[in-house]
Amino acid sequence: MSAKVTYNKLKTWKPATMDKILRLGTNTTGNGRRYSVYAHVLIEKGELKISGVEGPLPTGNAIGSSGQLLLSDDNNADVKCLTIEKLAPKWNHKMLMTFSYVWKRWHLNHTRHTCEHQRELGQTWRTHPAAKCLDCGYKLGTEWKREELPTSVVTFLNALPETDQTPSWV
Repeated sequence: MSAKVTYNKLKTWKPATMDKILRLGTNTTGNGRRYSVYAHVLIEKGELKISGVEGPLPTGNAIGSSGQLLLSDDNNADVKCLTIEKLAPKWNHKMLMTFSYVWKRWHLNHTRHTCEHQRELGQTWRTHPAAKCLDCGYKLGTEWKREELPTSVVTFLNALPETDQTPSWV
């Protein structure tokens, strides 16, 4: 499955479609069974959606977790995160950590509960429930706000190596 990205006449990215399967690497169960960890990257009309699965099985089940996988950056011992024991070919640690950051930061970028000013101030529902923006008047959490994907994020995702093994669900 190849990624599809649309560019306009000026060769700049515009909201389009990307549909890409990534194999991040492999892990081992407690019984010594090796399994691959995958991510599905989808951009539709400028909205990024990423989901992952640990060891997908032909039955539709998985050896491990699926959905929103938190990848470990080895800096937060308080949060249980997924580690990748062996990276897939063409992947390196920096690439994986950048992908993890993009996943956490930009996933569902069209469903933000803050305006751009509130994001810049670090206001969230937990820290400032029902806060009203002094710049634009938006009341936190009253509607979904869109945050457009930067070209650099799309370029990074497009450059990631596609899976070298076809997962069961494809």
